[in-house]
Amino acid sequence: MGIQFMQAIANDAGQEMREVPAKFRFSCGVTFYRPGWAGLCFGMDGKHGWAMFADVHRQEAHFLELKNGAVWLDRGMRRLTFGKDTEYPMRAEYDGQVLRAYFDVNPLDPDPWPLFEFPIVLDAPNVGFDTGRGAAEWKEAKAEALTEPFYTGETFTNPVRIGADPDILLHDGVYYLYNRVPNDPNSREDAYLYNGSDRADMDTAGDENAVFRVTSSRDLVHWSPYRLCFSRDEKLKGAFCMSPNVVEKDGWFYLFFAGGRIGGDESFHIYCASSRSPEGPFELRCREPIHRNVKEIGGMPFVDTDGTVYLSLVRFDRGNLIWLQKVHLKDGAAEAESEQAVKILTPEADYETDEYGRIVEGGVFIRHGRWYYMIYADGHYLGHYGESCAVAENIFGPYVRQKNNPILHHHFMADGTGDGIVIYNADRSEVYLGYHRHVSPTDVEPRMTCLDRMKFVPDPEGGPDILTVWGPTVTPQPIPFGLSEKKC
Repeated sequence: MGIQFMQAIANDAGQEMREVPAKFRFSCGVTFYRPGWAGLCFGMDGKHGWAMFADVHRQEAHFLELKNGAVWLDRGMRRLTFGKDTEYPMRAEYDGQVLRAYFDVNPLDPDPWPLFEFPIVLDAPNVGFDTGRGAAEWKEAKAEALTEPFYTGETFTNPVRIGADPDILLHDGVYYLYNRVPNDPNSREDAYLYNGSDRADMDTAGDENAVFRVTSSRDLVHWSPYRLCFSRDEKLKGAFCMSPNVVEKDGWFYLFFAGGRIGGDESFHIYCASSRSPEGPFELRCREPIHRNVKEIGGMPFVDTDGTVYLSLVRFDRGNLIWLQKVHLKDGAAEAESEQAVKILTPEADYETDEYGRIVEGGVFIRHGRWYYMIYADGHYLGHYGESCAVAENIFGPYVRQKNNPILHHHFMADGTGDGIVIYNADRSEVYLGYHRHVSPTDVEPRMTCLDRMKFVPDPEGGPDILTVWGPTVTPQPIPFGLSEKKC
C-alpha cells in the first residue's frame, strides 16, 4: 500500500487554454460541485503539458504530466481539506525555469506555500482550466507578466550534504550535523562504495572502527569537512550502529544511537555516549543500553520546557511502533526513569503500511502552545518513505494524526524523504525540517541530507495549528533563516 499515485487518467481534451506571457503569474477562483478531477493546465502543445488537478471527494491535489496527448501521468500528490460549493483561489507562477502551483484551501493561512514546485520547461505559453466535465468551474481568471525573480538573495538547492540518519544540533551559533559513517562492505546501505556504483565518488568510506561523523556550519548550507566523533573500541568491535541523535544538557552533550551485535548480543538496543564538546569525541561511559531486555531502535531525545527529558523509541510488534520513555541525564550518563515506557503510536493509516510492512518510527517532538507535535517517519526507507505528524495535549498522548498527512513525501523528482529532524534558528522564531532522501528517484544510496521550510498555520475548523512543510524541494531556495545576509 503506502502512498499510491493515481492510475493514468485519459485526456478528454476539455481544456480551455489562454495565452500568457513567457514568464507569468496566473490566478483564478475555482469551485468544486461534485467529485471529479479538475484544475489548471500549463504549457499545453497538443501532445505534452502539465497540470494540477484536485478532487473534492478524495481530498487530494495531484501534479500531472500529459503524455502523447492521450493520458495524464501522476507525478506528485498532496492531501488537503476542502469542500464543495466553496470558491478557492488557484494560481500558478512560472519564471521560465521553475513552475509553482498553488491551491489555497485554508483561508486562515496568510502566506500559502505552493503545493508543487518543479524545474520544468513549458512547451507553449498558455494556461487553462479543465472542468472535469462539469466537476468544477473557474472564475475571474487573470494573467500578468512575472517581472521579478522568486528570490534576490543567495540561494541553495537540496541536498546540502551526503549522509544517512542526519541529526542537527544548534550550539553557540553553530549548527552541528551528525550522521553514520559508511564503512561496511557487507551492508546493503554501504554497498554503493564497494560495488563499482557510479555513485561511489560522492562519499568516502571510513575505517573499520569509525561509527559517527560530524560537520559544522553557521548557515546550514556551507559545511566544514566531516570529522570522526565516535569510534568503535574493543567493546563495540563488529557492532552495527545507526541513527545518532545529540542533545545538550548541563554542559554535557549526549549522543543516543541504536546498536546491534554488541558484546555478543545480536539484538538492537539504544545506547548513549557523551562528550563535553558537540564535536566529540563521544565516550560510551555506560556500557549497558537504556533497556537491556527489549529490542528497540531509534533514540530521539526531547527536552521539555520544564527540563524533563524524554526519549522516543521504536519497538516491534507486527511492525514498527513508537514508544516514549522519561530518561535522566546527569554527569555524562543516561538512564531510564522508573516509569515504564508508553506506547504512543501504532501503524494504522494507509501511508504507514507498504510492501515492506507496518511502519511508524522516529518520533521527533515540538512543543507549540499547549500542544505536542510528533513528527514521525511513515513507511520503509527502501520504499516511498515519508514524514507525518500527530498532535496531543499530553506528551504521552493520545495522539491524533493530521488530516494533511503525510506532510512530506515523494514526487517524481525526489523519493525516500524520511528520518525527519527539527531545526530552529537562535530565537526559535523560525523552523526547518531536516531529513534524508534517496540519491535519485531510482537509486536509494547514498542517501542525501536536505532542508525545507516548516511552519504552523491556524486550523479553520478550530483545532490545533496545522504543521506544514514546503517540500521536498528540488529548486533553489533562500539560505535558511537569512543567515548568509548576517555574514555568519
